Amino acid sequence: MVSTMTDDITKSDLKYVVSMLLPNAKEIEKACQGIYSLDDTFRRVHERFWLLAAHPTLNLFAAGLDSGMIIFKLERERAASLRCSWKSFVLHQGELRGRGKTSAFSMSYSQAENVVLICTRVPSNIENSTYDLYMTPKDGDSSSDPETERASGVTAIWVARNRFAVLDRRYSLVITNLKNEVMKNVQISNCDEIFYAGTGMLLFRDSAQVILFDVQQKRQLEEIRISKYRYVIWSNDMSHVALLLNYTLNIFNRKLESLCLISENTRVKSGA
Repeated sequence: MVSTMTDDITKSDLKYVVSMLLPNAKEIEKACQGIYSLDDTFRRVHERFWLLAAHPTLNLFAAGLDSGMIIFKLERERAASLRCSWKSFVLHQGELRGRGKTSAFSMSYSQAENVVLICTRVPSNIENSTYDLYMTPKDGDSSSDPETERASGVTAIWVARNRFAVLDRRYSLVITNLKNEVMKNVQISNCDEIFYAGTGMLLFRDSAQVILFDVQQKRQLEEIRISKYRYVIWSNDMSHVALLLNYTLNIFNRKLESLCLISENTRVKSGA
């Protein structure tokens, strides 16, 4: 196909090539979607684009064309994503292999079962949040689409290879298996968010404190008083944890003993 197109273009003038491609633009785009993902395309039929330049520090880039210049702004927030071993998952524009166009809050992955959990929230109505359980295809099987199960829950996080914890709309903790069957109920109080803290462990957050909780033994291990943080970043060996809140970064050890406090002039959104 490439050689045929090359021969046709080299033997024809520019006017003929343009007149041949423009009527078939939609067909070309559709045919290429399986090779290159075409998202957010911008086309000017009767003008030529001459230059494309990106701003060195801001999320802006400009395209120069015959009649002037167009400035584009990229999405402000990064897409929900995760990486485990050699596998990566990215949720772009609310889609993961056929997923509906709904904004995702978080993702987590079970490497042993090859299953992805995607939590979806509506900021104006958090109690109606949902999570999706994606059974992704096995290695080398790209022909089949993942099986999907949806249920209600504010947050869903893996606590074992085939078990995950769900903070439901009543803000109680439920341990569920891969069939979305309830295996255990855990009584908690004053918790508005849960975070991963290792196998069988969770961090509970409320307005004034953080609790390290053992799900298997149903007991509290550690507790600290801290303002309501937004993000939790663990080190690779799970020996240290960073709690992020707007312009501050708090680093603790596994026993939630404070190691340092860092203040920034710009908003802190993520860490590694």
